[in-house]
Amino acid sequence: MYTKYQFFSVNLEITPSSVLLQLSTPYSSLLILHSSFLIPHSSFLIDEVIVAIFRAPHSFTGENTVEISCHGSIYIQQEILRLLIAAGARMAGPGEFTQRAFLNGRLDLSQAEAVADLINAQSAAAHTIALNQMRGN
Repeated sequence: MYTKYQFFSVNLEITPSSVLLQLSTPYSSLLILHSSFLIPHSSFLIDEVIVAIFRAPHSFTGENTVEISCHGSIYIQQEILRLLIAAGARMAGPGEFTQRAFLNGRLDLSQAEAVADLINAQSAAAHTIALNQMRGN
């Protein structure tokens, strides 16, 4: 039996069926769980998901972050988002993760701009340049 995990400031708990990876060093803190995603207070299964929990400051943004990987069904995605929003989560705005990383000192301005260039890259050359700039090269 594994511990229940609460998603930081979101009022939703999961009980993992297995812990796939737990890494805690001075340089990283990562927990990857396999879990059933159920409608709270019922036994209605939405999906089997993988949950990655990144603890601050060892995430892209430097803040506590949770990533949920689910199957690609539109219904599954919408239901998971609906439940997370009902529990207190909100959708991130465009560029919000990069902005938070910049504000928390995880990226400098040049690297933050490179993220946008990487997202908008239309060729292998543009991709390589943006990736190198994002890495600080």
